[in-house]
Amino acid sequence: MGFSLLRQDRIKAGGGEATFHAALGAHAGDWHAGALWYKAWFRTVFPDATWPAWTADTDGWMFGNVSFQRPGFQYESMTEGVLRKAIEMGFSHVQVWGSDTAQSCPCYYYPPDDAGGPEAFAKLNKSWREQGGQIGYYILPQGPSTWVFDDACKDFFGTPWERMPDWAAPPGKKEGKAWQWLLENARYGSPARKPPEPKAEWPGEMEKIRASGFRGGYPWAYTAMSAYSKPWRDWLTFWVAEKYAGDFHCTTAYLDTFHTQGYIPEYNPHLGMHGEGRGGYHRSQLAKRILEESRKRNPDFLPIMEMQCDAYQPYMAQQVGSSSMDSEMLRFTHPDHLQFEGQSGSGWGAKRFKRFNSAWMYGTRLDHREEEPWAVEVVRLRNWITRWINEARFLDDLGLEIDGNLPLASQFKGRIMLSESELNGKLHRVLSPDGTRGFLAQFWNRSRRDWPEGNATLEGRAWHDYRARIDLTPLAELDAAGTAPADWIPTRAVLLELGRPPREIRFETVYRGGRPTVEFLVPARQLCGILFVREARGVHSLLSHWDQRDFRQMDVHLYNPTQRAISGEVRAASAHAALETAKLPFSVGPGELATVSFPYADPAALRRPEIVDLEVEAEGAVRKLRAGAYPFMDDPSFEFDRFGGTYHEAAAADGKRSLLAGSKKVLNYRLEPAAKYRLSFAARALEGAFGASVDVNRILGKNNAIDGRYLRFRESFEVNDRDWTRVSFTLLTPAPFHPGNLYFLAGEGKALLLDDFRLEKLPDDAEVEHLPDTVTTMPNARDVK
Repeated sequence: MGFSLLRQDRIKAGGGEATFHAALGAHAGDWHAGALWYKAWFRTVFPDATWPAWTADTDGWMFGNVSFQRPGFQYESMTEGVLRKAIEMGFSHVQVWGSDTAQSCPCYYYPPDDAGGPEAFAKLNKSWREQGGQIGYYILPQGPSTWVFDDACKDFFGTPWERMPDWAAPPGKKEGKAWQWLLENARYGSPARKPPEPKAEWPGEMEKIRASGFRGGYPWAYTAMSAYSKPWRDWLTFWVAEKYAGDFHCTTAYLDTFHTQGYIPEYNPHLGMHGEGRGGYHRSQLAKRILEESRKRNPDFLPIMEMQCDAYQPYMAQQVGSSSMDSEMLRFTHPDHLQFEGQSGSGWGAKRFKRFNSAWMYGTRLDHREEEPWAVEVVRLRNWITRWINEARFLDDLGLEIDGNLPLASQFKGRIMLSESELNGKLHRVLSPDGTRGFLAQFWNRSRRDWPEGNATLEGRAWHDYRARIDLTPLAELDAAGTAPADWIPTRAVLLELGRPPREIRFETVYRGGRPTVEFLVPARQLCGILFVREARGVHSLLSHWDQRDFRQMDVHLYNPTQRAISGEVRAASAHAALETAKLPFSVGPGELATVSFPYADPAALRRPEIVDLEVEAEGAVRKLRAGAYPFMDDPSFEFDRFGGTYHEAAAADGKRSLLAGSKKVLNYRLEPAAKYRLSFAARALEGAFGASVDVNRILGKNNAIDGRYLRFRESFEVNDRDWTRVSFTLLTPAPFHPGNLYFLAGEGKALLLDDFRLEKLPDDAEVEHLPDTVTTMPNARDVK
């Protein structure tokens, strides 16, 4: 066994000496036992983390980047951007990048004047807060950009240096000493102490950017500030606590790379530093100060930092993407840790897909950015068990075994698709003061393709299920005084899987060596979870999920995981989406699923996404859900601005105007699985356009492709610029499937007008023209193995 300790502190000549202490301990058992030993010591130095009450009912955040919308971006336009997406997905927490509208990691914290300035910034945030939401912005806490001091400031930060308010600029602007303040409080990595000058590292870069007409480049020339500097700590605390948490009405602030390079020796003659390497400790104390000062102004404030470091976790939530390391160790050692994981900072495609799968496994919050169907389905899957997973204690795989040695393997194109290493599982235990006791087994099927083509996340191949077993002894032993293994024997097991509602599954309890063990089968799905319930009370007595499958109503689905009937009431309220009723009773038996529907008073009046606040009350406890009511293409005449786009005000099949679709138009709609529909609409070419053969194509979209093949329903028709052509056909949807899109393809250079769209659900016994087994191979489709 080897052990080493490295300290990089330097001591100046004649500066005396320093003494450092370290402890080495040996323990029995694997790393889990060592983690508990370390945690016990950690709690003698750091406090338990405390999080705002609103984090109990959140599944994560909706990500937005406003920098890509410059020039011309205004803060108020976020209501039709990231806030609209958050409403549609039911997220209350919105996290925004590019708040200074420079297309970079924002190195300055002042809301630029050309986007509306501090007043518009604060107004937007306050409005979202008043709607029950939380909103936060990115801050680079390493230091302010040096570009802010010259004429580049206007191009990249929207406000010229000379017009920057004194309170917003680094101290000393009024006296002309701001640059000197920056130099005196900077962090230098060598005795040479050469600070970056504005534009010095990119000769001619600004001129190149201006010549290309591109606004908003990458002004990363910031001065790295020293955590040893009290003036710098004061200034960063001022921005986060007084401005963002206070004047700007933010609920969070994201401090990028807050803990990085805290061990690097620092030099600064003004601060008397000669190579000190304890900057990490000072930043930890700064994190504590930022939390305390911010919560004086907003008790619900939640600072967030990028990357992982347990010395900061009592004071800041953490976001991990590609930087995720040893998540099982961090989550097991510090169960009070709050972590976001998902799509930001994780690259694209397969990397982002893996991060969402990882978030499901480890019970972390979702960082939701792009609206790929597989990501939407993971959000919905987690939403069923929000309170269970958010209150769980992560057990890693203690007591969990997956049997890969039984003859359960099958082949796909000659490759064995099943082995013990390809199905990963993690356990989460819930022991609530309300009497709830149970545990979640979360699974990620890595033998599935890494990057989903179509509905591969929803539909399993023809594989056999995995056999798994859980020894209940670790659940009783870990931080659970007063319980025995037999106290964790479940009474019900509930399967949670992508694209389907919860359902009960069978399990067996056997004793192995006197230890109670639960045995069951795991379905061959990309992601799934099994909730084992011993007893459920309060907010845990129902699994709740909202959905808007029909443009006429809001649905609330309730699953009862207990051994008794549950009765209660669901209440719905919205400031802008009128509902026919505000509350409805429900009663759901053991192991049953019930749906409570709230019809809209006037579905046609729903012209943009609106928030619907839902409360599920049962047995004196209330579970809160944030839902989004939004219009679909189910019944539009395009008379109102419900769907965005461009309209033709002088031509309509019926009414006053039609939708100008151009040569290609994608229309969102929502269908139920395994249901029959009639789709009808009117189409015409724009005046002066030649006749075109128009395809209504890929009606279920590539998101529902199976093994590289489209579910393609194709209708072709001719249009001209004089007469409206009426189109109507019927179809059957597959099960399960992702929400699809409707593509109108008129050909290059053509312009298509659409009007009077109708989608009618047909009886189950109706005959239809198009069936979902009509498939077409995708060109150059990848066979991902």
